[in-house]
This record gives sequence, C-alpha cells and structure tokens, in this order.
Amino acid sequence: MPPVPACRPNHMDRVVGVMKAYTTRVGEGPLPTENAEISRLIARHGPRIRRQQPAGPRRCGWFDSVATRHATMVNGIDDLAVTTS
Repeated sequence: MPPVPACRPNHMDRVVGVMKAYTTRVGEGPLPTENAEISRLIARHGPRIRRQQPAGPRRCGWFDSVATRHATMVNGIDDLAVTTS
C-alpha cells in the first residue's frame, strides 16, 4: 500500500470542533453540571444513553462551556458545531 500523504497543520485554513449539547459521564468523578432531572429525561429519550454501562448508569448534565472553552484553546479550534447527539 502506498503511503498516504498527511495533512499538515499549516495546510489547514480552519479547524472545526464538534461538541455535544450536553455532558455525560459513567461512574464516579466530578460532573459540575450534573442534573438528576436532565439525566432522567435524556436517558428516557436518548437512544445512546439508554444502555446500562458496566460502571453504572450514565450521568448527564448541561453543556459545559468552561470545558469547551479550554478544549477550543488547546486544540486550536476556529469554529464550533454543537450537536444534540
């Protein structure tokens, strides 16, 4: 197989990041925006979240703008697309 040319960072004009409109976590650990009502609502309506995880149920919270801002700075993101799934 011939080598595939890599896309070097200096050849990109824009970097688009894709984030979920909510935050999820399985198991222990901090989840600053956790909301039990939102967890139940998303678990009931979200097909990906209905499955039980080995570490326990998936916890859900609001969109974490602080984590998103940090991720955009660290990864050099120019534009952000926020999705619902």
